[in-house]
Amino acid sequence: MGLKGIKDITLRNILYLLWDNDVTELDFCLAIGINKSAVTDWKNGKTSSYKKYLPEIAGYFKTSVLDLTRAEFIADKLNAYTHEPVDSTDADRNRRLNMFQSFHPEIQDIALDVMTGIVERAKSGQ
Repeated sequence: MGLKGIKDITLRNILYLLWDNDVTELDFCLAIGINKSAVTDWKNGKTSSYKKYLPEIAGYFKTSVLDLTRAEFIADKLNAYTHEPVDSTDADRNRRLNMFQSFHPEIQDIALDVMTGIVERAKSGQ
């Protein structure tokens, strides 16, 4: 299952950070001090125990608990990679989508939604 299939925003952000930081689930679990199968259980919907570890998870990834819960978090992180202002033109959107084609398949399945969201936010002035 790719990230797009995960409806829980916080879990999706955590999984994105694992990918973005090239951290294995096992290394992450050991660093946080949780069961080594915890991330697998989270992805399979068996538990949402990550909620009680949000401060530890945020600290591990050097972010905030608030960021972990924000729907725009992944879009903002992807947009930050470009180091360029966002415009709302189709050419800009297509250029950015092409850049994301090199991302891991779990990220590619959200690239279109993310880029559409970025363009919409740019249009609305957010």
